[in-house]
Amino acid sequence: MDELINNFSKYISVNNSDIEVIKQIFKKKTYDKGELLIEQGKRADKLFYIENGLVRMYFIDEKGNEIHTYFATDNSFITSFSGFINQHLSAENIKAVHKTKVFYLNYTDFEKKNNFINKFRILFAEQNLVCIKKRLDLLQNSKAIEKYNYFLKNTDKKIINGIPLYQIASYLGITAESLSRIRKNQFLTKSQE
Repeated sequence: MDELINNFSKYISVNNSDIEVIKQIFKKKTYDKGELLIEQGKRADKLFYIENGLVRMYFIDEKGNEIHTYFATDNSFITSFSGFINQHLSAENIKAVHKTKVFYLNYTDFEKKNNFINKFRILFAEQNLVCIKKRLDLLQNSKAIEKYNYFLKNTDKKIINGIPLYQIASYLGITAESLSRIRKNQFLTKSQE
């Protein structure tokens, strides 16, 4: 719980009253490897703070392919953003890659009117918009090698080392074969230096 409170403190002022609200509304839960936190087509009624673990967010397209949209690890928030905010059915699955400990917030508590929730709602919306904009720019304006290098430079090592390459390729919007070629070329280039 201390890490969760410290995480909030990095972005918004948190007073003793806010700390009491956080302790009341965030509940702790552990998900086993392969367990769904949110299921595509079901109501997205929880927002998660990952205390320790790794999750992947993806949807299944009309051909049955998994299309990855996000990965999250320690000290990160995750939910099906649109589904949670609008209380629609989730367009994505969020699944534990391995055992994952979270604090979660129910939508009913997110809707409460108090000073902390008001600050948190603004922060949550701002951070998600920035994340979405960065991802959109990356997907639309970058070559495959640039996407991969950006991913390596800006992604937590726990994600890089814990997610299979085909899922990373899906996230980057490239084929697994292209990613394999990029990695092979980078390896050959480094070995020749």
